[in-house]
Amino acid sequence: MTIAKRHLTGISNSNELAEYDKLYDIYKSYDGINNLYVVNNEAGKAPVKVDSRIIDLLEYCKYVYDLSDGRTNVCFGSVLRLWHNSREQAYENSDNARLPDMNELSTSGRKAWAIWTMPL
Repeated sequence: MTIAKRHLTGISNSNELAEYDKLYDIYKSYDGINNLYVVNNEAGKAPVKVDSRIIDLLEYCKYVYDLSDGRTNVCFGSVLRLWHNSREQAYENSDNARLPDMNELSTSGRKAWAIWTMPL
C-alpha cells in the first residue's frame, strides 16, 4: 500500500479530514500546527518540525517526481504563482500585460529546486 493510500484509507471521519486540510493548507497558518504554509514561509530560513504526515506526503511527491521523469514537481508552486499573477493582471488590464520578472522567476526556481533536493 502506498503512503498516500495508507493515509487516505485511514481517514474515518470529517474531523480527521479537517485536520488533513489544515495540515496541507498552503494559504494560511493555524495555531499549534506547522503546516505547509509555515514550511513554505520558513523555507531557507530555519528547519521546521512537522507532523510525520507532511514528511510522508513529500516522500510520495518525490516518488511521483521520479516516476514522471520530473514532469510533476510539487515545489514549483512559487514559480507557477508568478505566471498566474501576470496572467491575472493581463486579464484585468491588457495595457498592463507583462511577463513575470525574470529575476523573480530565477530566484523562485532556484529556491524550489534547493528545497526539493534537500534530504528529508
